This record gives sequence, structure tokens and C-alpha cells, in this order.
Amino acid sequence: MGAGEPEKGSTSAVGAEEPAQTSNPAVGVKKRRRTGLVETPPRRELRPRREAKKPKRYSDYQCFQAILEHNVAQDILEHKVPTPRSLKDALSGPYREQWKLALELVYDSLIENGTWRLVRLPPGRKALPCHWVLVVKYNADGTVEWFKARLVAQGNHQEFGVDCDEVYAPVARFESLRLVLAIGTILDCPIHQMDVHYAFLNGTMDGEQKIYMRQPHGFAKRGHEHLVCELQKSIYGLKQAPRIWLKAELSNRFKMKDLGDIHYILKMEVHRNRDQRVMMISQRKYIAELIKKYKLGECAPVMTPQVPGLVLESETKLSAEQIAAQPFDFRGIVGPLQYLVRGTRPDIANAVRELSKILSCYNRTHWDAARRVLKYLKGTSTYGLLLDGKTRDGTYEVYTDASFACQSKERKSVTGYVIQMAGASVSWCSSKQGGVSLSTAEAELIALSEGAKESEWLWHLLGEMGFPQKVPVQVWCDSNAAISIVKTPGNHKANKHIEIRYMFTKDLVELGRLKIAYCSTTEMTADILTKALPTNSS
Repeated sequence: MGAGEPEKGSTSAVGAEEPAQTSNPAVGVKKRRRTGLVETPPRRELRPRREAKKPKRYSDYQCFQAILEHNVAQDILEHKVPTPRSLKDALSGPYREQWKLALELVYDSLIENGTWRLVRLPPGRKALPCHWVLVVKYNADGTVEWFKARLVAQGNHQEFGVDCDEVYAPVARFESLRLVLAIGTILDCPIHQMDVHYAFLNGTMDGEQKIYMRQPHGFAKRGHEHLVCELQKSIYGLKQAPRIWLKAELSNRFKMKDLGDIHYILKMEVHRNRDQRVMMISQRKYIAELIKKYKLGECAPVMTPQVPGLVLESETKLSAEQIAAQPFDFRGIVGPLQYLVRGTRPDIANAVRELSKILSCYNRTHWDAARRVLKYLKGTSTYGLLLDGKTRDGTYEVYTDASFACQSKERKSVTGYVIQMAGASVSWCSSKQGGVSLSTAEAELIALSEGAKESEWLWHLLGEMGFPQKVPVQVWCDSNAAISIVKTPGNHKANKHIEIRYMFTKDLVELGRLKIAYCSTTEMTADILTKALPTNSS
């Protein structure tokens, strides 16, 4: 460690001050249990479990049960309104009146918006089919908010160059959202959320290819059933709908709905205590739905998402017919797990990365591994990211780590990094490296450069938002060899093949953007993103 560099301590690495009411709540690797004010949720126990101290490196990942008054997950399991499988089911079920009203509201909005005009289908063209998507929207507390219907064109029938061309969909990153919430918590700003009324229906089709769609089922105009809809406005389901909407409407006023203080966004529950200047982001309602869907409500939870040492070997690639004949929905369970990783659960990132490699070549062992992640989530469903505004510090720090040659067949390494702000993780990554590293130092250097790239993006984003970083970003790495490569000038013959990697990081250090220091493996926050850790890992 160079002179004047900070030493890695149990508090300075995280920069978070614990809320008074959650004296010992944390998710950990050593004993992933809830303690203190939070009661243990599982109904069955395999054996007694001892209390554990909070792991130093996961103080941002905490329970915040004290500000919640009841078990939302249980409410959802007991009172969930079934989603109809078809329009016929909706209009013949016990909630037929609610669904009928929802359908009429959407159809009236489409007509009022001038979404289409009825024409004869030109020769040689085909009309896209469409269908109704019906879903029940819930509040963060599990109660029904509204019955939602949406008419969706089946864009999978579009042909590139015929009825679609540019299909890029610009969307916000989860990292940007967490960053905004962190800044709002630090500044104690009111945070409101708005909903654009039928957002994709605002974009016009001017300059786009003509698109024809069948009339919606149940709403075909009497006497004109043979006509089709020539779309004048974009509609949900089209490949180009997001781009058209963004291009047409960013500079105009929207018809919007005020949803009040932020509380539930993108399936993430947001609980805020402005008196204590803290905000909790979790996805326990979403987890409860998954547990119910895969019938794991009565299972005993497990303490880790992965079995240390278990290698998930890929099988022969399955055909579409073989996948359809499988008795378990492996892809269906991995997709929601990926969404949880993107939202609030970095602790399962490595496990989900392993599962995502075998979406076309899975077997019963892989299915059991996926179910294990759900069992882990069952016991930790109330865990989330705790943003602590008492830090009053708009800086962030980076942790990078690598697991050398851990892929049994390819011998590629795994990169992991975590970026923390306001005492919580706002960005993280667990990914397999593109090439084979020749040494641990090389693998760590690649991880260091990936963390530096993400840091550079955050640096510019915060600057654009009016929060320029006035001091170098602190980067923690547990490899002295990798740090030496970056800091020591000269020609490193052993590292010429990855020269771009270390020169990129070295330039950021020389520009005063980064400040790299050593961090012991026991204090490395990103360690959980690169390997399966046992329960006794400190």
C-alpha cells in the first residue's frame, strides 16, 4: 500500500451509519439470518440456528422490518386475484364487470387517440394479429390497485424491412434509478413518481412503414368486420414502438397520472422514513409471487443460494421439441431471478449467472439448483437495499474482485464489482470474462478495468446531474499484483497482451478519477459476486 492511502477498515469501506432502530439487521455470507427486530419467517426448521453478528462487508444489505406494519408477502399469497388466461375467462369469471370496464376504457382511449383508421388490406400485405393482455395491478401493500387491460400487436409477426426497420428501444438503467434514489435520500428531497398515460400510444407513425393490424377481438366494428386497422399511432407490441414514442414525445407535454410519493416502481417496493433519512428498496412481493407460482410455500428455506463446490455442467443443446417436453419450466424460473438481480438482489447474482449459461442445455440438476435460489429467497424475502441519507456524502466507492480460472471447462475467470453510494450498492456485476487469463493478477486486472469503466460512467452521469465528484473515486482491490501493474510505470512484458486494460485504468488514476488501494479478501464486498461462499465465510 502506498503512502497516504487509506487503510481498509470495517466502517470506512462502506461509509454507512446504521439506523438506530435496526441495530443488527443484515444479510450476510457467514450466517445469512435476520436478527434483532426481525422475526424468522420459515414455518419449518431443519435444525436450530444460532444468531450471527452482522458481516462487516454487507452493512448496506439490511432488513427494515420496523417501518413495515404487516407481512405483505402473506397478504399476496392469501388475497391474490387470479389473472385470466384468456379474454373468454375474464368475461365469464367472477370479476367480469371489472374486466369489461377495463377493456372499454382502453378501447375508448385508442379511438380517442386516433390510433388507427379502418381500410381494406392492400394486396400482398398481411395484417398483424393482436390480443388483449390482462393483468391485476397491486399496491405495495398487496391490495388490488386496478384491473389493467392492454391491446398488444403481435410484433413477432413483423418482417424486417417490410413493416419494421429501426427497433432500438432506449430505456433507463436500474443503476440510474438507484442512483437518483440515493441522491434523493442524501438530500432529503421529496421523490414523486408519474405515469405517462398510455405512453406508447403517443408516438405517430409518420415516416414509418405502413402497418396493418386486425381489429381487436370483441370490438370489431359492426358491418366492417372485413376491414383492417392501418396504424396511425404506435401501439404496444410493435418492435419500433419505444423508439417512436421517445422521438415524438420527449419535447411535448404528456397526459400523466400523479402517483404521489414513490412507493412501488418496476416491481420494487420503496419504503421511506424521512425522519431517519433512510430508504429501503426491496422486492418481497415479487418473490412471494414466484414462491407461490413454483409451489415452494411450504418448503424449508436454505441459508445460501448456491452449494459451494457444485459445478453445473452443460448438457447437449436441447431442441425446441425437447424443451417443450421438459416436465419443469427452467427458463421460466431463471428469467424472474435475473430480474431480481437487476433490481435489488446482488447476493444471488453469481448463482443466477451460472444458471443463465444453460438455458438451452439443462437437466434436473440445474432445475434443483434454480429451486435452491428460490428457497434462499424465501428465507430472505424481506431483505433489500438500505439507502442511508445521514452520510450526506455524494461520493461513491468501487470494489472489484475476480475468481481465477473457475470455469471448469473453459478455464475462464469471473469478474465481480460493486459500487456503493449512500451506504448501499447502486451498481454491481457478475460476469464471465471474455478470454482466458494467464494469472490471478491478470484476472484481477480485468475485473479492475471493468469496475473502472462503470465508475467512469457514473462519474459523468453525476456530473450531468449537478453532483461532480471533487475527489478521486476510491477503488478497492484485493490483489497487490494487479494494483502494482496499474501504478508502476514501465513496460510489463508479461502483460503486453492486456496492455489496453491496464493503460485504461492507469490513465484514470493519473487523471485523478480513481484512487486504488488494497482491500483484504475478508473485507471484499464483491467476493460474493464471483463464487459460491459457505455459511461460515467471514
